[in-house]
Formats: sequence, C-alpha cells, structure tokens
Amino acid sequence: VAYAGDNRGNMWKFNLTSATSSDEWSVAFGGQPFFMARPTTATTQPITTAPFWMQHPLGGIMLAVGTGQNLTTADRSTTATESIYALYDNSTFSVSGSAVTLTDALPINDAASNPSLPTSLVQQTVTAMLTDTDTASTRYYKSSSNPVVYSGSSPKRGWYLNWSIPKQRVLQHIRSFSGEKILVRSTVPKIGSSSTADVETCTPLPTSEG
Repeated sequence: VAYAGDNRGNMWKFNLTSATSSDEWSVAFGGQPFFMARPTTATTQPITTAPFWMQHPLGGIMLAVGTGQNLTTADRSTTATESIYALYDNSTFSVSGSAVTLTDALPINDAASNPSLPTSLVQQTVTAMLTDTDTASTRYYKSSSNPVVYSGSSPKRGWYLNWSIPKQRVLQHIRSFSGEKILVRSTVPKIGSSSTADVETCTPLPTSEG
C-alpha cells in the first residue's frame, strides 16, 4: 500500500497488492479518503509533507502527519491553526501463495457521515515550550500524554495536537528519532518586504552585469 496527503486535507491510501498495476491498483476504502484533516465542517488543513508510518503493536499501521503549506505569498500570513495527527489504520492482509489480499477497515472519518474531526481521536496539548540557548529561533515542546486506548468497546483511532503559535505549521517530512520516537519540525514562515534581508520572499533579487 501507499499513503499520500493533498492540500485539501485528505489522507489517501492506495491498494497496490495486485501484480497488474494498470488494471487493479486502486484507491482503498472504496475510493474515499482514509482521513480528512477538518477541525470543523467548513475548515480543511492542507497536507504537503509525506506521512511517516510504523507498525502498530496490535497490528496494522500507525501514520503520523503534520498539516500546513507555504506555497503562495498569501500562505505566509495565514493564521489558521495547523496540527499533528497520529492515525491508526487497522486494515488487515491475507496471503495465499503469491496473492495478497487487502481487507480495509473503516476510514477514520468521511464526508458523508462525519465530515469534521472525529471523537475517535484523543486531543493532546502543548504543556511547555523551551527555547534553545544556542539558537534563539529553535524551540522544543513538551506535550500531554493523554491515554489512547485502541481496543475495547469504544476503541480510539489515534490522537492529534494543535500547534500553539499563530502561523505555525509542518513543512518538513516527519522522520524517525531514537527507536520508536519521531521528530516533528514545525515552521513559522517569515514575512516582510523583499528589501529586508531576514525575510522569506519569492521576489527575485536584482542582478547587475559588469
């Protein structure tokens, strides 16, 4: 399988189990997204980085992905809240000889029945922020560790954390760090005039020829 997000907040899963790619590779979950990053029914959070995956202890796949984009000039000044999501895909596989069959579980949310953020995700919060003494622009965060129970009568499907600083977003791929930990980097885009050195700008610098 493969997972990918889009700038409308959809997390897609692709079924690549067939050896015949042109005819049988398809979007999993009946053609709908596995998850939609929608804090409200009217708000979507773009996904512009690759999700990070690892095996879940109960079987299936755990995905981690951050939201936010910085693709246009207007993106630098947007103050919409962005988030980190950890999502449990408890779909199953079966193998018979050389054939692999994927049986999808339920998506976490879908546009028809639950278009906004589902209650099956447990919210985590930023509890402290520390500034690196060597680089004042680098900060480290501590967060809550509210329990996420993946089994039982009302199993959860993961957790999420909203960034605490306006304009904060994830623009770099999440990567592994020290065993089963992950490293998530967030960014607050610079904003200002193109004549200032310490700003982000898409305006080309003037050139001169001798």
